[in-house]
Amino acid sequence: MLNQAAFEIAIEAANATESMSDREVYVPGNMTFNMFPIDSSNLYNLTITIDGTVRMSKRHHAYPLDERNKTKHMLFFYRVP
Repeated sequence: MLNQAAFEIAIEAANATESMSDREVYVPGNMTFNMFPIDSSNLYNLTITIDGTVRMSKRHHAYPLDERNKTKHMLFFYRVP
């Protein structure tokens, strides 16, 4: 869950900055991160660059569920203008 929290914080920080050159979340190459699903909303002019590997955690029993009791998507963005 630490990778998920760090990724969410990075998304929020990049989305909050006024500098267009800092509106990127970058996953460096030769690195692998396992994480849980992420929901984010109200994002704009944001770039997510994944040169490494981002995987769903193998702890399926702990995944958050949606309103239909199904596993959430790995990355879900809504209310994106």
